[in-house]
Amino acid sequence: MEGHRITGEIAAALLSDSARAALIELMGSDNLAEWALVADQQRAQLKRDWPESPLWHYDDQPLCTAESSLGDYCPNGACASAAIRHFRSVLSDHRQSKDSRVLAVLFLVHVLGDMAQPLHASDNQDRGGNDVKVRLPGQSAVRNLHSVWDVDWVHEATQGQNYRTIATMWRQRYISDLKAWGQGQPEDWMAQSHQLAVDVVYGELSNNVCHGPIPQVLQLTSAYEEHAVSLMPMLLTRAGVRIAQVLNQALSSPG
Repeated sequence: MEGHRITGEIAAALLSDSARAALIELMGSDNLAEWALVADQQRAQLKRDWPESPLWHYDDQPLCTAESSLGDYCPNGACASAAIRHFRSVLSDHRQSKDSRVLAVLFLVHVLGDMAQPLHASDNQDRGGNDVKVRLPGQSAVRNLHSVWDVDWVHEATQGQNYRTIATMWRQRYISDLKAWGQGQPEDWMAQSHQLAVDVVYGELSNNVCHGPIPQVLQLTSAYEEHAVSLMPMLLTRAGVRIAQVLNQALSSPG
């Protein structure tokens, strides 16, 4: 939740004037930090209305398969990459119903934020790291790899500060990178996140991750944790930039 609030707050600060006006007309405000949570908060209801919607949060691109196409790991277009493409098109089309365009905003701000987490862009036959049991340095409790990347290390990086304070601080820290981070397409950004999973999330976890079973419970090292935490400001700020980029283009479309 904390990471999504941060990415939404950063994105809101980077909206163009025309996109902000269109967003307020459609949604009633520009509170992207709160809307970024809805796709998780209302998962059960959304699943009843759209049974495939749980699959929209990730791309299960195989970690250890050199060549794999979107069609291989996105059956029937049910994955994050396809959802982003679909909802960007819906939001750009003023002929669509208001409800459809509101849903598009809610999923775009959430799923583009999910993309910042490399375990939403990769899979090693472990449900995006959910089946990899780990212990954090100095702790005895068993967690899973997905949750520590998604929650624990975001919290560690923010050091308990308010998400608005963090969003402003990180956006200013990376001010010279914002334009470059907005370049490209969501497919490029997903590939970048997948490569981070290959190189860091799994690559620094075990040299043999693609060649043998992972131990039943992995003891994470301090070096691994420190590297992960150090990446969080960049990953979340970059995601906020990309949310804003997609919304700016879609909401400013004359369509």
